[in-house]
Amino acid sequence: MKKLTLLDSRPTILSFRRAIGATVHKGVYNQHPGGRPYDCFAYILQGEAIYDFGDYSLRVKSGDILFLAKGCSYTMNIIKEYGFLHANFILNISEDSSIQCEAFPAPSGKKTEDLFHKLIATWRRAMPTAKEDCLALLYMIYSDFLNTANSSYIHSDKKNLMENAIDYINNNLEDETMTIAKIATTVHMSERHFRRSFKETYNLSPLRYINMKRITRAKELLCYSDMPLNQIAMAAGFSSIYYFSNAFKKEVHCSPSEYRKTRQKHAIL
Repeated sequence: MKKLTLLDSRPTILSFRRAIGATVHKGVYNQHPGGRPYDCFAYILQGEAIYDFGDYSLRVKSGDILFLAKGCSYTMNIIKEYGFLHANFILNISEDSSIQCEAFPAPSGKKTEDLFHKLIATWRRAMPTAKEDCLALLYMIYSDFLNTANSSYIHSDKKNLMENAIDYINNNLEDETMTIAKIATTVHMSERHFRRSFKETYNLSPLRYINMKRITRAKELLCYSDMPLNQIAMAAGFSSIYYFSNAFKKEVHCSPSEYRKTRQKHAIL
């Protein structure tokens, strides 16, 4: 059976069932051993839990939005008293497909929570148009989940690209011709986009990261080798001993030779 994500498949909602709130105490609970009868969206109000589906698990906490697929069974390990709002419904999917259970932090937070509260209140009022009104609200929650999932996948993809960039930098520190533009090209990003993404991910510029890594390598060579300063500068990836000395002083607040003398003296003592 082909397993899809909601973001990939985006099935329509076939019917709405009910919406309620609940609190579960700390403990381990086996849920729906024969498989859930309905699909479900849940918003976690408080606490923390682990949903174990056998081949994978989801850890959810306050502020997360969770999707549980029809047919799934799981063990629910409540780590902290667990409060949530949830809505049951049925998605329109083919018999040869299934939807993967997923959970993400809801970026809209209070807005998502309010939608669930409104959905539950509408369901409880049992007005003549309750099912239609609930279905409209449920689609708003569905839209919120898709936007949240999309945002999380983009963040994950960006993080993977930044990790690839870090690997490239670490493996090419001695290359004095390495530029930000060249690194950006290796991860298939424009230089401007790469600089911004790197800063957002690591809270420092790629150039500062490169200099810090090169200074760290230079420190190791100053402490544990007899290499002259010009060779250390080249081995650490600096284009000249002048650039190396300036960068080292700016970062360490002493010259490379002063650092070596101090470290070797401490090593002898």
